[in-house]
Amino acid sequence: MKSSLYEAIDEDLTKRQKEMIQMYYFDDMVMHEIANELGVTKGNVSTTIKRGLNRIKKSKKIKKFL
Repeated sequence: MKSSLYEAIDEDLTKRQKEMIQMYYFDDMVMHEIANELGVTKGNVSTTIKRGLNRIKKSKKIKKFL
């Protein structure tokens, strides 16, 4: 499942979604830190991460595990 998750992240997300999800989940940054780093609002970070997670959930690569 882990490799399928990484495939879904790599292939199904936009560059911005990948970047923010990487920063949030793997680099342990909080949303306001990501917003400051990227020059966007905290709301933009939240929306982008949520949309990215929804795309991962809908990915055929991990659908079989859900």
